[in-house]
Amino acid sequence: MEFEVTPAVLIPRPETETLVEAAVEFLKDLPEPLVADIGTGSGAIAVAIAGELPRAVVYATEVSLLALRTAGRNARRHLPPRRVRLMVGDGLAPILESGLKGTLDAVCANPPYIPTHELPGLQPELAYEPTIALDGGEDGLAAYRSLAPQSVEALRPGGRLLVEVGAGQSEAVRDLLTEAGLSIAGTRRDLQGTERVVVAGRPR
Repeated sequence: MEFEVTPAVLIPRPETETLVEAAVEFLKDLPEPLVADIGTGSGAIAVAIAGELPRAVVYATEVSLLALRTAGRNARRHLPPRRVRLMVGDGLAPILESGLKGTLDAVCANPPYIPTHELPGLQPELAYEPTIALDGGEDGLAAYRSLAPQSVEALRPGGRLLVEVGAGQSEAVRDLLTEAGLSIAGTRRDLQGTERVVVAGRPR
């Protein structure tokens, strides 16, 4: 798939394919999966999942209106109307406020996970991407701390949270998700062998 990118969104990277593949594998046998893509940016995750799963409905949330407009254009380019449903807001809040509590089969996210103090030393090309999509707070884990309890509320029993993580963050993220009441279902390595995706489930 080809995606439009703008200065308001993160450029999709090969590592994120690992997240999409893990989500599709979990969801492929469900009749009409309900999925959330949190901090959708360009919409690449939401559109790719909806493209692979024709009966899925994907809710895509984003705090940036400029990013959400980019995601909308990418969704319209590849998919019929209403397959990806765009929602303005932080994390899972707009979904929980829409009466979808306890209904989602999967929550997917590639949140900002770079510690704030590391941002100045990043490769120069990242200067063209939005800081909000990169800055993960003091230890890089701020987004996971808010997403984990929200996911417990949003997922159905047996549903799964799938998150991309930075190199070396897998263990810390697993601990955060466990503390929130999720059970770890596994991890996925990217093409370079780095643990890139953590999968956790809401207990049945």
